[in-house]
Amino acid sequence: MLIAVISVVHVLVSHYAVGGGLFLAVEVGHARRTRDREYLNYLHGHARFFVLLTVVFGAITGVGIWWTIGLTSPLATEVLIRTFVFGWATEWYSSSSSWSRPSSSSTTGTGCPRKRTSRSAGFTALPPGSACC
Repeated sequence: MLIAVISVVHVLVSHYAVGGGLFLAVEVGHARRTRDREYLNYLHGHARFFVLLTVVFGAITGVGIWWTIGLTSPLATEVLIRTFVFGWATEWYSSSSSWSRPSSSSTTGTGCPRKRTSRSAGFTALPPGSACC
């Protein structure tokens, strides 16, 4: 029952994050178009509350779910991890920023990947037209 309670609270917070994020984006755009300074100040304060609730409380309840299932049934936790880890890894990789992996535009005519810019750890940029490898 405890897992269900924590999970329901976690899902409610995640739904609030999606709907509230859309609300903030639309309303900030409206306030800027109408140049409503008072409304922008309100939205700024609401955004702080929004981030605190969704990020912090959402993370705590998410960890709480795993902690609770780990205490109640370690075998079930192992099954969940084995079942979903590939999906989570795929989601993480596909949602990571494009500069973290080579793209087709970063190759030379020989297909050799160029060294990435300083945004990538440990790589340096090559001058235009220089040999790649």
